[in-house]
Amino acid sequence: MESKFSIDLLLGLLLPLLSLQAVAQPIEVSESAFIYAAPEDSSAVDYSAAIPLLLENWEAAYAPIEPGPTGKVVLKVYTNSGLGLRTPPALVSALADALVSRGFQRDNITIADLDERRLRAAGYLPPLSVGGKTFDGMPVITLENSKNHLADWFYESPLPPHPLLGVAREEGEAGELLAGDEDRKSFLPAPLLFDLDFWINLPVAVEHPVLGMSGAIANAGVWSVSNQSRFLSRPVSAASSAVEIAAIPELQRSWLFSILSLETYQIIGGPQFNSHYTHSRPEVILSADPLLIDSYALAAINASRIKRGFETISPKPLFFRYGESLGLGKSELNPERLQSVAGESM
Repeated sequence: MESKFSIDLLLGLLLPLLSLQAVAQPIEVSESAFIYAAPEDSSAVDYSAAIPLLLENWEAAYAPIEPGPTGKVVLKVYTNSGLGLRTPPALVSALADALVSRGFQRDNITIADLDERRLRAAGYLPPLSVGGKTFDGMPVITLENSKNHLADWFYESPLPPHPLLGVAREEGEAGELLAGDEDRKSFLPAPLLFDLDFWINLPVAVEHPVLGMSGAIANAGVWSVSNQSRFLSRPVSAASSAVEIAAIPELQRSWLFSILSLETYQIIGGPQFNSHYTHSRPEVILSADPLLIDSYALAAINASRIKRGFETISPKPLFFRYGESLGLGKSELNPERLQSVAGESM
């Protein structure tokens, strides 16, 4: 665990490092990040206080959050690293409470992630001996389940399946998809695309050996589709696939914003959980710009790596450059875009 820090201190430490790394030409993005920092005497975030403040500030700047035609919301959590490194359940419950106070029905708020086993290991599904598929009164679904796929909605890529899968197959010319070539398809998460008012991205910041960092972009991209392991053999394919999936218009249209808690983030050795390399900041950040959130998380990770004597993650992960080129946001950590929503002075 680490002590409280200020945004000014973080930016002062990391901006000189970040400025040395090549990025795409800046694009015009007006989205801000709203940051809740717990009071100085707090070692953890009270989500029941933080989440309402974050939502109120976002609403004041942009638009009310209220039920639409379906009244349905999906909360995309991160459970890929297990119990020790997951979207905090207390954050999810506080967000659900805030949505209910705005007129949503709790049973119309769905929690989603890829894998049932990991959802169960992370505490979002009860033990098999208990049964049931709900968490705090909300249904829980798995995006890899074929019931949540549509035949014509998949991310098409000539990348072969991961070699560990050991699939023998016949290839077409230039590696194009053949009829029935399911191992080169990654089915999109239909619950995030259709029959909902919006979905909210709830990532975790983790150092990743291929992506460089797993955060808001990764949780919306590679961690939302089936057959995602095939992208993770090379940094270029991982980065391009993550941003291309996250930039799919239908996914963008229903994506309201992302909320990242720094309750637990891992600075090295990810994505597998290793408690020796996890750190904590009593902060939560909300933004509709996933690149801004990931830049803030990367700065926190690099600050912790410097404190522990490790080199920073460098160069800056490719998905930042690719994400800007596709209009997903702007990764520059401009202090004018970082707005405090708590009494704590930043």
